[in-house]
Amino acid sequence: ILPFEGKDYWLMPKVHPAILMAWEKVLKQYTCLRGYSVVFNTANSKCSEIFGPLAAIDMYIHQSAHVFFGPACEYSVAPVARFSYYWGIPVLSAGALVTAFGDKKEYRLLTRVQVSSNKHQMSPS
Repeated sequence: ILPFEGKDYWLMPKVHPAILMAWEKVLKQYTCLRGYSVVFNTANSKCSEIFGPLAAIDMYIHQSAHVFFGPACEYSVAPVARFSYYWGIPVLSAGALVTAFGDKKEYRLLTRVQVSSNKHQMSPS
């Protein structure tokens, strides 16, 4: 559940191929997972407090999600991360950068995956 267009780092066209590559690597490394069928559903959050949660609700109602990758934008991720505990669906987000998202009483199944700022720096040649 990510925006399909915009200027953010976490756009679906950038992230979806990386998720598929990671899954391929997991399948090669862990043979016990072979034979399992995995479907990666995508939805456009539009970085919206409306479209992000609606996408999550739709996936929940249709039982098509065991984990949410995203949303990432604060207004989208906040309600989804709150609902997810009651649905039993964890949320992995590269966004949710605001400190308040670290409150595990409110965002119980939210895991924020981020690199530290020094990882973004280029090393001198």
